[in-house]
Formats: sequence, C-alpha cells, structure tokens
Amino acid sequence: MSARKETKSELGAVLKEAEKAPHKDEHWTRLEEIAAAQQRPDEVAELYRRVLRETGRPELISALGQRALRFHEEWFGGKADELVEILTRVLEIDPS
Repeated sequence: MSARKETKSELGAVLKEAEKAPHKDEHWTRLEEIAAAQQRPDEVAELYRRVLRETGRPELISALGQRALRFHEEWFGGKADELVEILTRVLEIDPS
C-alpha cells in the first residue's frame, strides 16, 4: 500500500475518532498534520464546523472554536461564511 493511501485511510480513521471524542486535542493535531501533508483541509474544516454546531458544552466550544478559527484562517483566509459560522456558534454558547 502506498504512503498516500495509508495517509488517506488514516484521515478517515482519525476523522471518526475526533468526531467520537472531540475533546481530545491529539485527534485534532493529527488531523491538521494529515491535512497539511495531503493538502486536503476540507474534511477537517467541515468536521470542526459540524462538531461546533452539534455540541453544547461551553468548555469544548471555547477551546475547539479557537482551534477551528486558527485552522480556517490558515487554510481559507478570508472566507467569511465559515468564519462567521464558527464565531457565531462560539458566542452563542460562550458569550465571554
């Protein structure tokens, strides 16, 4: 199996792990590494937004929201729609 296929299948596995346990920073760190290696940030960006939409835990929203903003700014720059979605959700759950 090629290294690219291994990394692609690893991306899918780590996406699932992060979705099941979004509070674990190591999953997000690994996802960001894989996205950089493959130049494929879209799946990771979508998972950040989905987890933020679906969780109501303020402590997770705050920490994950900061990571998601940094990731989106790095990869997508000024795509306002995604950044507004993240910021709006963070402020809904944690106005501070």
